Amino acid sequence: EVLSSPEAFQDVVKALEENKVATVSAEITMIPQNYVKVKEESDRIQLQRILDILDEDDDVQNVYHNWDDEE
Repeated sequence: EVLSSPEAFQDVVKALEENKVATVSAEITMIPQNYVKVKEESDRIQLQRILDILDEDDDVQNVYHNWDDEE
C-alpha cells in the first residue's frame, strides 16, 4: 500500500510505472484522520444498517465514514 497526498498522486503513479512496479489499483480516496469507537451494540447495528442501505442504492457511488468497527 502506497499513500500520498492528492496533490502528489499523479507523480507517484508515474514514478511507480517508470520503475515497473505493478499496481492493483490507484485512486484518490478519503481516509479519516481519526476514528470513532461505537460502544453501544444498538448503535453499531444502526450504523451497519445505514451502510447496508446505502450500499444497496444504485445512485450511491461511495460512502466514507470514520467508524472504527473493530470491537
